[in-house]
Amino acid sequence: MRVLNSKAHTVIFVGGLGSGKTTVMATLLLKLLKYPGTVGGVFAPTLPVLKNATMYRLIRTLAQINVFPEIDYVSGKFPPVDWGIPKYTEFTQTKVMTFRNGTYVIADGLKDPDSKRGIEFDFILIDEFRNVSKDSFEVLKGRLRGQTYKRLGIPHKMYLFTTPPVVVDDILEMAKSPNCELITAPSWTNPNLPKGYLESLKNTYPDIIYRREVGAELLSITTELFAFEFDETKHVGPVPPILPDEYVYLSFDFNIAPATCTAWRLIRHGENRRLQCAKEFRLNDVSIQTLCAHIRMHFPVQNIIVTGDASGWTRQGATMDLSSFFEIIIRELRIHPNSLKVSRVNLTHRSSWVLCNSVLSTFPFRIDGSCKNLIKDLKTIQFDPVKGIDKSNKEMGHLLDTFRYMCQTFFFDYVKTNL
Repeated sequence: MRVLNSKAHTVIFVGGLGSGKTTVMATLLLKLLKYPGTVGGVFAPTLPVLKNATMYRLIRTLAQINVFPEIDYVSGKFPPVDWGIPKYTEFTQTKVMTFRNGTYVIADGLKDPDSKRGIEFDFILIDEFRNVSKDSFEVLKGRLRGQTYKRLGIPHKMYLFTTPPVVVDDILEMAKSPNCELITAPSWTNPNLPKGYLESLKNTYPDIIYRREVGAELLSITTELFAFEFDETKHVGPVPPILPDEYVYLSFDFNIAPATCTAWRLIRHGENRRLQCAKEFRLNDVSIQTLCAHIRMHFPVQNIIVTGDASGWTRQGATMDLSSFFEIIIRELRIHPNSLKVSRVNLTHRSSWVLCNSVLSTFPFRIDGSCKNLIKDLKTIQFDPVKGIDKSNKEMGHLLDTFRYMCQTFFFDYVKTNL
């Protein structure tokens, strides 16, 4: 592995999906922890990412190469007395992995970079580097002065693992330094990928996303249309009315000026799978109750499934009795609570951007020509990879949001199962 043998002070590993990044991290970690007294750091942008993604995968991969907790290392507690090695600290080991050979790894998120100022590291590994702030990175660079490597004359090293960031300029600039080595690893460099994995990614992702997320190409994404895969000639056309014996899927975005909802036909299985927007609702200065009454006029007998903005769970200020928007919708539309299919948290704008364009690119999708506001949003709303969706025009974007929530709820696995 080039990463293991690199002589550079800083190594940047840009990997595609499934390229074996965690295997490289685990193998590298064991190599760097060869000398007793070594103190290393494993970091991720936030503590939840560290716990739920980085450390979860790292511990699982260590076990695959026969390095096991309670046998070869302990995490979050003092080492057993019979190991005969010193504690890293006498106070707490909450974020410390202690290895049987007397080495230590500090594992933490980087939301508060100042908390690392008192620690001296012999090496540092950062996961998901593209989401780490410059301030956090600069603080860590200043802490790369561990005493064990210094005493042994071993160069201190920093390893940055990431998929391509939305703006690649900083990484390319870093790579110009003679003390930095940039290594890219497309997904297909991993010989152990499941059969059909790459083909499924190719069939799901738009070309630019495939090249970045799979090919590990360092392509910047500049400000552009959110729905860059939307093609009016392809995606707009007559949609048959939703019949009384069909389900109607309603997606809400919660505003007063305007109050918005879109009505969809959704079939996800078999050869006839499709997503069709049959009607949009856009009413100014009305309550959620009035919007629901208007919807029921158009769909008086249909079975209804509801999704929408996760903020609709909040009870603060929705009504005088502090009912949430979704509780009101259940009452007003006279539906069973099980007909509510809503995430507790919305996707990030970037994740939504990837998902929606994947659906537009490869899934049978059609919007009725009467849905003029949704079409306008898809044609005009801008997306900035750093700032997110352009929300500066308060009159626009709400119908686009209803499409995003449909994808978030009913097509989340469309991309996830291919990751």
